[in-house]
Amino acid sequence: MKKIYFILFALIVSINAFGAKEQLPLTNDGMNAGWGDATFDETTKTVTYVSAWTGKGWAWWNGGKDCSNYSKIVVTFDTSTDIEQLKLVVEYCDANGTNTGYSDSGMVNGSDGKLEVALDSELKSGILQVYIQNSTVGSVTLTDAYLESEDDGETVSNTVWEGEQRFDTWAGLSISASKFAGLTIDDKLVFTISELFDVPEQGWTYGGQILLKHADWSDMIVGDHIAITTPVPYDYIMELTEEAVTEATTNGVIIQGMGFTITKISIQKPATEINNVADNQSTIVRTEYYNMSGQRICTPQKGINIIKNVLSNGNTISKKVVLR
Repeated sequence: MKKIYFILFALIVSINAFGAKEQLPLTNDGMNAGWGDATFDETTKTVTYVSAWTGKGWAWWNGGKDCSNYSKIVVTFDTSTDIEQLKLVVEYCDANGTNTGYSDSGMVNGSDGKLEVALDSELKSGILQVYIQNSTVGSVTLTDAYLESEDDGETVSNTVWEGEQRFDTWAGLSISASKFAGLTIDDKLVFTISELFDVPEQGWTYGGQILLKHADWSDMIVGDHIAITTPVPYDYIMELTEEAVTEATTNGVIIQGMGFTITKISIQKPATEINNVADNQSTIVRTEYYNMSGQRICTPQKGINIIKNVLSNGNTISKKVVLR
């Protein structure tokens, strides 16, 4: 009984540990990584690329940087850039500086102004370098760069599709507009991925690629690449654009991709909307615990845990807590 009480107490008091932030220096000494002929101007905070697909960023060559206390890396930039698309890439390493894997933001339009990468919970104890990659020649002015941990805000999740869909061809999964009623730009789509794989017979050896398309199959620049080394089951969280919200609520959308199997798609709403959902809920049916890789665990473990309450009305309310 004392042990259970201690665990609950530790979970409650440790919520304040969230919200940490560490700046990445926008200086010549700080921007010490990259390849090709990309340059950085400390005065204007501008990266100039004279060739496509080069990189510029930060590195910790002596065994890497321990980022265990953080969940993501964010870089913001001036939208006046003349580069068509940018990508933020994180390279992980072991204590000897040997590569152990990658995470990236996927390609982001130059007009979006923000690059964000969720750190791999299994690999983030060692980050060798972080770099910004360019699709075309041009320059981009950086406005901020930082490591950040998620806050402790609760989220509510509404399921829009559940089943099992394997993406080993470029066929799509259609979701009707009625499933997205009430969707807003502040919401996120969550894809529960049970499997990641290559499809060599299709010439595909890149892990998972998930895309959001218009109901008429035309492209939207919404989607991401998921490294095949990512532990599964895994919840891929997709940030939405105004275009995506409008299309989803008006005509519905098509999920397309390659190299993964999904079992659920849900809408994750921010903490400010929980009260509206709670007004209609009756009881908590069950409580589930997950680690940061999305794997279900029997009891909360030391470190970051996700506690999910499943409600009798079909919704779920989740929050992240730290057990010291």
